[in-house]
Amino acid sequence: MDDLRSRAARFAESWAGRGDEKSETQQYWRDLLDKVLLIPDTSDGQALWFERRTALGGFIDALMIQARVLVEQKSLGVDLDKPEPRRGSMVTPVRQAKRYADGTRIAAVIWRVPD
Repeated sequence: MDDLRSRAARFAESWAGRGDEKSETQQYWRDLLDKVLLIPDTSDGQALWFERRTALGGFIDALMIQARVLVEQKSLGVDLDKPEPRRGSMVTPVRQAKRYADGTRIAAVIWRVPD
């Protein structure tokens, strides 16, 4: 039986040990949507956007407006609790995502997925 849990396990196994924010973000999200959530075509330019400029001058890593999902992705091994310099202040990746969400129509519900 090919249920969500089985698809997610295969996806996690195929991505184990990988996770470079700059070179793998787009493939990661396309694979997740296609192979786990069974949303096959995200290439129409409406369902999924990458590197979307924010009002603050940053870039949202992945944005799904209709699903009201905003992703701030970090490379494998990045400490999600460690503040980094962003736009003149030190913020954690979670706070960075919250800033981006505050500048969109997306309500901020933070999900942290550690290594």
